[in-house]
Amino acid sequence: MLCVFTCPVAWYMGHTAGRDMDAQPGVFWANRDHAKIGKILGMVGTLFFGGLFVLWSGAMILSIVAS
Repeated sequence: MLCVFTCPVAWYMGHTAGRDMDAQPGVFWANRDHAKIGKILGMVGTLFFGGLFVLWSGAMILSIVAS
């Protein structure tokens, strides 16, 4: 249940971490892949749960209209 709330946070944190790493190009960052994975999984989770919400909303509207 918490994935709904944590996916956008992971997306944001992965994006800001990647941006901070890009701001210092001379430094070797060992965890750049972790930030990228967090960003990608945050995007996927947000889009997945957003799609489920749209489908659920559409089903509720159709059930209200049909009754």
